Order: sequence, then C-alpha cells, then structure tokens
Amino acid sequence: MTRWQYRIVSLRMCKQAERLTSALGALGSDGWELVAVYDKASNWLSGMEKGFALFKRPVPSGAEPTGAWADTASF
Repeated sequence: MTRWQYRIVSLRMCKQAERLTSALGALGSDGWELVAVYDKASNWLSGMEKGFALFKRPVPSGAEPTGAWADTASF
C-alpha cells in the first residue's frame, strides 16, 4: 500500500504566471505530483481565500517523509 505525503500551495502566493510556473517546476523536480486545484469558491482552508493547489508524493515503505506528512509550501 502506498503512503502519501501532501503539500498545499496557496494560489495567493502565485499571482504571477512565472511564479506559479517556478513553484510547479520546483515541486515536480522533488517528486511532487499535482492532485487538484481548488478555486477561491472552495476556500475551506484558512488563509487560502484565493484558492490552492494540492500536491502529493509517495513515501517509500519503511521510510519517513522529509518534512511533515501534510504541510503548506511557501514560494
């Protein structure tokens, strides 16, 4: 069974296309994959009024994730 580590990126922090592209590239190179993008209408997370992107990456069996199991990324 695959265990996953999750990361959230606030879209408020990525106002410019270049900044969003940079964030997606950095996360992708670290093994993160995009799960979904939630718009501002689904702001069920505090501080995410502009929406957010949810990422995940597999955690190998027997290993602990680098960082928290679920965290907010800052770019």
